[in-house]
Amino acid sequence: MPTGDPIPLFVQDRFGEFYDAMFDRQVAEHPGTTFLEYSWNLGFCDPCSSAPMAPGELMTLGVTWMQPNSGSVPVFVTRLHVRYDRDRFPEDLTLHETADQEMFQARYVITHPFKGSVACDAGAHYLASLPDRYTQEAESLRKLTGWDPGMIRTRMRETGEQLR
Repeated sequence: MPTGDPIPLFVQDRFGEFYDAMFDRQVAEHPGTTFLEYSWNLGFCDPCSSAPMAPGELMTLGVTWMQPNSGSVPVFVTRLHVRYDRDRFPEDLTLHETADQEMFQARYVITHPFKGSVACDAGAHYLASLPDRYTQEAESLRKLTGWDPGMIRTRMRETGEQLR
């Protein structure tokens, strides 16, 4: 999945809708592709999006080598997202064990602007730079989702993001 893109504040309250639209767009542009959303060594967490899986959860997922109450276990979790049908993905997905332990997570950057008063040149420069940043976020969101630019701008204005 695409990652690291800056997106507007309003997406925070509509993240599910955003993610669905982005996934739909990725599938349309890359039919028959399996998308990596997350791959992580559960023994190392930086940043952690949630609490590590409990041993019982891991055993349900097939971690058969783990003994109950044994403490930490070397487990590498991968989350894939795929949409397929007979025409665009004619074969079943086959998984293979690999030594690849590269960590990845799809993430999207929502930056909250400073709302206080500024009394220095750096602060004035920062405030003057915000409309360009908002414009970049709007364009990034449009590219990720295919959403209408007018709708994006309207929603951004509702959260105080004034574009140039």
